[in-house]
Amino acid sequence: MVDSSPVGKKASGKIIVWAWMLAIAWTALVAGSLFWYYRLNREEIMVMGRSKALMAFDRDRLYRRWVSMQGGIYVPVSDKVLPNPLLAHVPERDIFTPSGKPLTLINAAYLARQVFESIDPQAEMVAGRGHMTSLNPIRPENRPDAWERAALLRFQQGAKEVSSIEIIDGRSYVRLMRVAITEKPCLRCHAVQGYRVGDIRGGVGVTVPISDLLAANRPQLLGAICGHGLIWMLGLGVIGLGSRKLSGTVAALQESETALRNQTVQLEHEVVDRHSAEMALRDSERFLSTIIDTEPECVKMLAADGGLLMMNAAGLAMIEAASLDEVKGKCVYPLIAEEHRDAFIAAVEEVFQGNQATLEFEVVGLKGRRRWLESRAVPFRNEAGNIVSLLSITSDVTERKRQEEELRELSLVDELTGLTNRRGFMLLARQQMKVADRNRMRLALVFADLDGLKSINDTFGHREGDRAIVDTAVILKSSFRASDIVARVGGDEFVALSLESAPDVVSVISKRLTENLHAHVLDAGGTYQLSFSFGVAVYDPEHPVLLETLLQQGDQLMYRQKRAKRETG
Repeated sequence: MVDSSPVGKKASGKIIVWAWMLAIAWTALVAGSLFWYYRLNREEIMVMGRSKALMAFDRDRLYRRWVSMQGGIYVPVSDKVLPNPLLAHVPERDIFTPSGKPLTLINAAYLARQVFESIDPQAEMVAGRGHMTSLNPIRPENRPDAWERAALLRFQQGAKEVSSIEIIDGRSYVRLMRVAITEKPCLRCHAVQGYRVGDIRGGVGVTVPISDLLAANRPQLLGAICGHGLIWMLGLGVIGLGSRKLSGTVAALQESETALRNQTVQLEHEVVDRHSAEMALRDSERFLSTIIDTEPECVKMLAADGGLLMMNAAGLAMIEAASLDEVKGKCVYPLIAEEHRDAFIAAVEEVFQGNQATLEFEVVGLKGRRRWLESRAVPFRNEAGNIVSLLSITSDVTERKRQEEELRELSLVDELTGLTNRRGFMLLARQQMKVADRNRMRLALVFADLDGLKSINDTFGHREGDRAIVDTAVILKSSFRASDIVARVGGDEFVALSLESAPDVVSVISKRLTENLHAHVLDAGGTYQLSFSFGVAVYDPEHPVLLETLLQQGDQLMYRQKRAKRETG
């Protein structure tokens, strides 16, 4: 029976108000957690999308720089390629082949524009699209759009790079732009605009789609939303049941006071009401226990010393425990991978100091299986407000970590040869140089260049050219140890870095490369003879130099050998 007296109504009203306030606070907490997760999720997508954009940017920059280094290239005049009026002042802008076919000189910017305009929509969805623009463009077609204009204005204020996720025609893209600094080759066209070497000329941008990243991430985001929704409903259910039970208890107390004042028989009704309330509370506890045990995320409680107090079925599966009895009361620290154990212990201590903690770490199950977990922990307090345990919700993020590692590996590996690419080489080589400095060992850097790749492509086709590149990669890889670094750093350029202790390291490596190349030529036969030029530069920790300097030395030695080959016929 609900007390209808003024006192009873006032008490019930307070409980309802507090219940609503608690429900609002709980909703805000869950919404804040979901919003925080969403922000982290978007930041991860932005990091991966930016990496994808940088790969496209570096690709475009390489061929533009190559064309600029050559001073431009000649192409046949056609309806789509007309003489560039901006190069009218350049001697021999237009020439003729011996057969009378007209050729015109195009610079890097004109070549880039031709390439960008020839990309079909399907290829653009995979490779992205580049664009060169300026606040003062020579061609009206190169005028910046709103996003590019904002980026160019930031360059004027000192920024070097601008990137963001944008929606274009209903699709999500990562747009990235870097400042374009005027170099000497640029003045052939832009000197008339008053530019000097070192001036900010504009920006070079690339737009790449990230629909694939968003699609791959959508199940994980949906899972987080569902998990937060379930936890939110669970909390509201607990608040509702608790407030309802509390209201009932208050009503029962009020009624018992009235019964004591009036008649003894009312005491029996109070006993009945209390018994009913206890049954309802037990039912509520069983209901809550069932929800927690069927929750797909790990729900656990830890003591201050790391002892396990409670864990649901999902958590037991993550640590490969057959039942709670197998692990209850035992310290969980030995289950944490050694490299993450200190951080985990620090997070537990942080929670018992009254703070929240979030941590990603690896666990080693009782049967030896490793998993990546993400845990969000809060202090659990008793009625007196004292922290009695740690309460956490933990998710299995092993699959997400695997996907991130695959994306990282793809960004460091050359697709054609399977060797490390330029970015991967620079990263690994700097680490290898630190090892050499620490152990006082010398390094041998081999810079190799495939001879006659253009001739192979022109004579036998690009498929045979790719085959020659792959064969060169195989020869180089077989000439070094598995622990050495072998990379393809350009179209026909390769680099290898090896820790060497032999005093005559240059002759040893040169002999090994020459013998392996000769053996390949004898085995392969074919219509052309594979050949490559190489130079060997030695890094001495007693006289250290920068990695870039070592690469330059190897490049110079390689070109010296290439010139010697040409001079000898």
